Amino acid sequence: IHGLYPTGGPLIVYVFGRELHDKAAFRATPATVFLPMTLGLIISYYFSGLFQPPVLRLGLLAVPVVLLGMWLGEKVYQRVEADRFKRGVWALLCVGALVLIGRAAFNMLS
Repeated sequence: IHGLYPTGGPLIVYVFGRELHDKAAFRATPATVFLPMTLGLIISYYFSGLFQPPVLRLGLLAVPVVLLGMWLGEKVYQRVEADRFKRGVWALLCVGALVLIGRAAFNMLS
C-alpha cells in the first residue's frame, strides 16, 4: 500500500520493471527501497502523535492478514514465470492508477 498510494511507488516500480529483467532482482529492489521509506514514515507518525490506541489496534489486526498475504505471495511468486509476474505487476499498477484517478474525480465532483 505504501508504494502504491502515498508515494512515487508506481514510478519506482515502473523504472525497475523496465531496467531489471531478472525476476528476483525486480522483486527485491523495490522492497529494499520501500523498507527504509516505510520505517521513516512510521518514525515520523510516532513523533507526530498519530499512533493513538485505535490506530494501533487496527494495525495489530492487520498483522495476520499481512503475514498471510506475504506467505501466499511467496507461493505464487515461486510458481509464476517472469513474464506473467511482470504482467501481473503492470496490471496492479494500472488498477492503482484507476483507483487514484477515480478518487481524484470523485473529490473534484464533491
